Amino acid sequence: MGVLRSSDGSLLRLRLTGGSDCVDFNAGHALCIRMYEVVGGTGRFQNAAEDGGKVTLTMTVAPVVPGELVFFAVTGEMTGIVSE
Repeated sequence: MGVLRSSDGSLLRLRLTGGSDCVDFNAGHALCIRMYEVVGGTGRFQNAAEDGGKVTLTMTVAPVVPGELVFFAVTGEMTGIVSE
């Protein structure tokens, strides 16, 4: 389960449905993909689950200090369609 909050305070509730991780040891980072199904919401997203919305989060994860797998920097993008 996950929850996203928009700037107006509306919440979008998500359920993890799949994903993958691909670690590239030579490049020193990983590509992580997570797929979510919209299961509910509040405010402007109160009817979002009715249309079966789906979103995908694609992230690049890299250690802050190369070779030290303790702290990570994450950059990512979320794509998909969610009805309001």
